[in-house]
Amino acid sequence: MAAGRNKVLLFSKFTAFVALSRAALDEQGIPYEYLDGRTTNRQACVDRFQSDPACPIVLISLKAGGHR
Repeated sequence: MAAGRNKVLLFSKFTAFVALSRAALDEQGIPYEYLDGRTTNRQACVDRFQSDPACPIVLISLKAGGHR
């Protein structure tokens, strides 16, 4: 998806899955943003994801995304 210039929102309830996703993206050199309950400047993450064509993916924990 990222190679096709699509934007991807990846939501997960499981932090272990998000950690595996981060490791895979890091290994492949794919830039991304990451939001979880500890993220302090969420708007900066969202802004980068929305405006930077080089940042095709945002990983979001469900609780950080407002779902409980």
